[in-house]
Amino acid sequence: GDLLSNKVIFEELWTTYTQLLGNQNPQNKPATSYADYVKILQEQEKQGIFATHVEYWKSQFPSADYSLKYPAMIKKELIPKPQQP
Repeated sequence: GDLLSNKVIFEELWTTYTQLLGNQNPQNKPATSYADYVKILQEQEKQGIFATHVEYWKSQFPSADYSLKYPAMIKKELIPKPQQP
C-alpha cells in the first residue's frame, strides 16, 4: 500500500488494539464510500481549497519543456544513429 493508506490502517489498528487492552468495546467509525470521498473532494475543489496546490505545481512545471520525456515520445530522427566500426 501507499503511505497514506498505511497510516490510516495502522491508526485504526492501534486504536482498536488500545481499546481492547483497556477492556473497552472497539468503536469503529463507519467506512466512507469512494463515491462519498469523491463528493467531498469535488466540494473542496468548488471552495478553492486546491487552488494553492495547483498554482504551486504549475510554477514548478511552467511549460511542456519541463515535462518528463520517455524515449518513445522522442522523434526517431532526433536520436543519433550508432557509429559503424
